[in-house]
Amino acid sequence: MSETGIEKSHIRVVFRTSHMEYALADAKSFSIPGGSGPVELDDIIHALLGSSQKIPMNFFVGDALIQETLERTLADTGCSAEDIIEVFYSPKIHRKVIYSIPHDDWISSVVIVNDSLALTGSYDFGIRMNRTDAEAPSTLAKGVGHRGAITDVCLIGSGGTANTYQCASSSQDGSVIIWDYSSQNEFTQKSDFRFHHSAVTSLDYSHKHALLLSGGYDGTACVWNPTSAESPMYFRGHTNAITDCRYIGDTFVSGGMDGAIKEWNPSTSEEIASVDTKHAVFCLDSHADEPLLLAGHANCTINLIDLRAGKVQSSIREHSKWVYSVTFGEDRHFISTSEDKSLCFWDMRFLRNPIYRDTSTHADAVLAAAHCGGQRYITAGKDRRLVASSFA
Repeated sequence: MSETGIEKSHIRVVFRTSHMEYALADAKSFSIPGGSGPVELDDIIHALLGSSQKIPMNFFVGDALIQETLERTLADTGCSAEDIIEVFYSPKIHRKVIYSIPHDDWISSVVIVNDSLALTGSYDFGIRMNRTDAEAPSTLAKGVGHRGAITDVCLIGSGGTANTYQCASSSQDGSVIIWDYSSQNEFTQKSDFRFHHSAVTSLDYSHKHALLLSGGYDGTACVWNPTSAESPMYFRGHTNAITDCRYIGDTFVSGGMDGAIKEWNPSTSEEIASVDTKHAVFCLDSHADEPLLLAGHANCTINLIDLRAGKVQSSIREHSKWVYSVTFGEDRHFISTSEDKSLCFWDMRFLRNPIYRDTSTHADAVLAAAHCGGQRYITAGKDRRLVASSFA
């Protein structure tokens, strides 16, 4: 269709939103030009609302963000312009950097300890406790015990007294170290374990079962008690390195360079399910309330996996290089980070496009992310900075 045709076509739409302060009084349909883009749709909504203050909105049809025109979006999504189209709208997301904490080398992992502390692991062989309140963000302590780059860190629990914690770190040197962190801002190495034949890539801890989970380049996952380390359980099924592993209630999942994502039962040592994604898996995260799993891949895609069905539910591609982290937040939001330096903020209702994309905050690949609560996240990577951001 010619541009003139697009301008003259009209499409009947119903505007809907979950933000009741911006909802229209009547849910009736309107005839609007098919050539309307985000700017024109903004003008239409605010004219209908009669609002004096114009709040920029995002507009969606189905799972697609309207980036050019309404008619082009209908063509891209396979919707008919002859139907009454539901156009969903919500305020645009804005990102604010709260603070930045420098490190000496690449930051490979970050874990939230509490409202004012975050634990990080770095390629300089060190584990750090960082003060994360906006008034005085800084590194409080550093522990060095590995002989290789740290690949992951996790919090095991409280040390039993105020401001004391126990945590674990894994490394390319093949070891897992258990640390005590004191109220005097000091790390003390408690124990050193070697259950893998090569680099340990991932850690997670089950507070319910008091068991530590590790995955390695040797293709095995290991479950063990970090206090006694007696009778570790090994799980073998991947044909290449395990890159990430995560507890999901009473089970855990592992993802590997072989493209497989497997769910395991630690009680029986059995493999429950396996999904072949066809592409190397770099990162995993599970939804707190639904049997959904996010996976980031070497082919630049993010897969949303339904564990109950044992299949890929959605596959999305926004990044131009490897996806290093996927992190669920609240309200069905998540973020993804990549070798391409970008951070994308997603709404699970609209997976065709991110609702926010940032390429300016980090100067190099973004390797790790953590959710701080609400719409706050921490990201870190090859630019050697730990950055906290809020999305609103």
